[in-house]
Amino acid sequence: MAARLIPKTDESEFPYEEVRRRLFENPSTRVRPFDFGPMIEAGKRMGWTEEMIRTNEELSHRGRCFAFEMTQEPFLRGTLYEDNVFFSFSGAEHERASMHAIEGLAREFDVRVLR
Repeated sequence: MAARLIPKTDESEFPYEEVRRRLFENPSTRVRPFDFGPMIEAGKRMGWTEEMIRTNEELSHRGRCFAFEMTQEPFLRGTLYEDNVFFSFSGAEHERASMHAIEGLAREFDVRVLR
């Protein structure tokens, strides 16, 4: 189970800096650089195109993508990419509890929620 915050339209910019500050201002947020290695290797096995592989390698090299986990309310966890935030859930109850906070972020930053 997962959800993403994505730009409002295909032409809109994703408010990366503002979202990053908001997510990481929670003192309980644990942050680490996102490790693209396993995802790229899985993509190769699944038949990703060379362009998809190169795009993910470039994201990795720029160092602007982070895995995060909040150990206190609202207990969000996921990955901040340059153009979206991916949230993952451990079960239906965690999803219900987290979606309220995620929908609040969507309103605050005028972005869409993709489920």
